[in-house]
Amino acid sequence: MNSRRILALLAVILLACASVPVFASAGEQAENAEKAGSDSAPPSAENEDKKENATEERNIGFLEQEGAFNGKFVSFAHSGTSVLNYSLAAESNKSITLLDAIVFPQALDCDSENCTISLTSKSLNVSIFDSRNANMVITNSGPEIKVQFKFPSNFTISSENGVFKIERPHDGYDLDARIMGIGRASLEYNEKENTMVASIGQDAQVALRATLCAGQINPTIIESLDFVEKSIAAGDIGAEINVAKGAGIGDYSVKYRDMVLGEKTKIEGKTVLTIDSPNEKGCVVVVNLDKSVVTGGHLETIRVRVNGAEAVKSAKISAVSSAAQQIGTVLGVDKYLYYLEKSEDGVRLIMSVPHFSLLDLEIVDLDVVFPGWEQQSGNFDNFLSSMMGSLSSYAREDIDLDAMIDVSGIDFDVWQIVTSGGDISIDIGIHLDCNISVLKLDAGLKDAIQSSAGEIPLDAGTLQEMLLKPYITADQIRIMLVDPVKKELENWMRQRVEDTVRDGFKGAEIKRVSFVFQNLDPKALDGDLSKKPVSAKIDIDLLIKHQIGISAIFKKSSSPKDPEVQQLKSEKGILGMMSYPTKFNMNASAGWRYNLRLSVPEQYQFVYANRQSSYGSVDSSSIGWEMDAKNSATPLSAKYIVGVSSESFIWAIFIAGSVVLMVVATLIGTAFFIVRARRKRN
Repeated sequence: MNSRRILALLAVILLACASVPVFASAGEQAENAEKAGSDSAPPSAENEDKKENATEERNIGFLEQEGAFNGKFVSFAHSGTSVLNYSLAAESNKSITLLDAIVFPQALDCDSENCTISLTSKSLNVSIFDSRNANMVITNSGPEIKVQFKFPSNFTISSENGVFKIERPHDGYDLDARIMGIGRASLEYNEKENTMVASIGQDAQVALRATLCAGQINPTIIESLDFVEKSIAAGDIGAEINVAKGAGIGDYSVKYRDMVLGEKTKIEGKTVLTIDSPNEKGCVVVVNLDKSVVTGGHLETIRVRVNGAEAVKSAKISAVSSAAQQIGTVLGVDKYLYYLEKSEDGVRLIMSVPHFSLLDLEIVDLDVVFPGWEQQSGNFDNFLSSMMGSLSSYAREDIDLDAMIDVSGIDFDVWQIVTSGGDISIDIGIHLDCNISVLKLDAGLKDAIQSSAGEIPLDAGTLQEMLLKPYITADQIRIMLVDPVKKELENWMRQRVEDTVRDGFKGAEIKRVSFVFQNLDPKALDGDLSKKPVSAKIDIDLLIKHQIGISAIFKKSSSPKDPEVQQLKSEKGILGMMSYPTKFNMNASAGWRYNLRLSVPEQYQFVYANRQSSYGSVDSSSIGWEMDAKNSATPLSAKYIVGVSSESFIWAIFIAGSVVLMVVATLIGTAFFIVRARRKRN
């Protein structure tokens, strides 16, 4: 076994590591809908239990059953020209019927797309969304039509600036519901019949928005909803984009103008959206982020960037004027003003877009990555600044490496070696446990992280600031080692291992290479920088074959003998002289600590070593050393010599020597006999 080659391989590897309502049938619902102003019959206790259990397990999206569509927030039935029992649900499984019926002038076909139900005819499209806020949009592309809304009898309707507000007696649940016309659409309310007729002209819309929640809705939220709804009625909002983990961006986002929406990234704590419109005129865009993608705990931890540049945050919603063109004039065409607030489900972002080209909107909640920052600092920006300062203080790596080189088998045929020569087969297993607390951030690792930045739950600014540091901690590695980076590093390191083995062991057969990361949670940074190490485990199985004959054993070497090796051999007598010496160097960079163990099969043993072992001993089959440069300002280096021998190897030498002696004795005896015989004849 050539341990120098194995250690060379080891060195390269180390561098590489561097509530749902229950509906009756459609016919029964149609009959009930004729009784304008009537409340829905209370469901049975059994159905209430079923409803509660179903709601607990429900994700966003509709489930259809016999013409009834049940969603997490919205449920209704469809029959011919009517939408019946249009109901809202709160998170606590409370539900109410908001509309007994909506009657259209044309029969509608139904198309279900998870979170959106589209009811269409030749010129009419009714989109119903399973969303807490934006629930229904009616769009007419043909001549003017009329649509009738029938409200329950205990509801009252009032209007302000063309927006109609729907109210009901408060019973522990707050309702915020409004109907508004967009473009050439007008609404007329009949108080006596408690109905409303919407006249919708060509290319006009009517929007119904409603939210039901336990307790009272926060006044700040009501203010923003007022702003959004007035802006919708004025035609100034381009889209309401709903972002939730269980649904795609196109599933239930509401577009009030021609817009193209896309989704680049959606992970916990980070969303990257693409927004475009063929209409270059500016507008306001609303983004509702669910708690599945943001914590919603602290607004100060949220970072917003548009096309890589930090957007401008406004403290007042009134500053995000619907006159987006004016904002562009004040801030510049590439500046984007936004207002941020907590919503019922997470966070709502309202942003002014001065003009349209393709936008990359990045929203990151750093609360996911920096939990518990409040306990260390009352101000997040101060905490983050202090954290970045701490990350700049590292001047060396901090890595522990346990390396086990195990020669599991040495097979050879003594007779073949003695006669014509044969193969020695050596099975070697190399196992490395690398525990990384601080790692040098080299160009290769930096490129891998940057190429996968979209999958890392950090905003572009914070990530780039971290990548400017010379070293990276285990806490950072856990955050940045997302699947794309992990796979790239694994593939790169695996290839490095295989190439190194082939270079160091010509003709060696690589039977197996495995690489596994461990200790990848939690993906968080705190002020203590605990540096719980990230572990990398590498296993390599090799098969090496060497051809050897008796002549090679007795052949005199032309290379000069190492006096230190000769001294070690002589001290062990015949066992030392029959051993195979191996020399290698161990080098530890500043901040590294090595534990190296060598082991051979039980019938073999280490005969001598030039240094006191830390593990095992000579006269055994296992030996090892530790080199600790944790507190060293400079690298450490040491030379090691070990000798390996075995009874079978000595026996092979003895047999070989005996055969040689026998041959020599036979030749001498034969010669003596011939000479003696000739003398007798003479």
